[in-house]
Amino acid sequence: MKKILLSSIVLTLFSLSLFLMQISCQDEAIAQNGSSYVLPIATTSTLGGVIPDGVSIKVDGTGKISTQLVTLPKATTTTLGGIIVDGITLSVDENGKMSVISSKAVSQLSKVLIHDGTNFAVINNDGSQKVSIIFTLPAGQTLRSHPPKGRLSPDGNTLFFEAFESGSGTYFIYSVSIDGSNLTPIVSNTNVVDLMSAY
Repeated sequence: MKKILLSSIVLTLFSLSLFLMQISCQDEAIAQNGSSYVLPIATTSTLGGVIPDGVSIKVDGTGKISTQLVTLPKATTTTLGGIIVDGITLSVDENGKMSVISSKAVSQLSKVLIHDGTNFAVINNDGSQKVSIIFTLPAGQTLRSHPPKGRLSPDGNTLFFEAFESGSGTYFIYSVSIDGSNLTPIVSNTNVVDLMSAY
């Protein structure tokens, strides 16, 4: 009988301890759900709350998060945006670093000067987009030598060439824009010299 009584007391105490443990856990849960709890801000190393920006990340009425494709606008002189590097005047390395290609290198890469028997012309180095440079020399002057000598400026926008005036025996160097405008004498000399070698 003693054993039964002792067993009953032990079982009663065990039940009481379980009941007390349940109450304490319930109190702790209520305390955590109180209005004083603040969810921390999430970081790359801390679990916490986030606020979607509504542009690149959106949340619908059911709480579902989705990403939104953002299109980068084209850059202009007044608008920040994306650019496409042409690979001729600008280059980008494997690290995404952009740099300017020198104007001399650009000229050599992109345009070639030729004389087609009548006029100077510029042509892309792949043979495309031939453009004749049409201009009229002053009376009595002709292009010097055959084929005529000429050079493009480093930026590829100006032609320098030699001309000869037979009446006075004068040699000239002219500059002219590749669209044929702005014909300008730069140097003249009555001695037979290779004036272009200085340019």
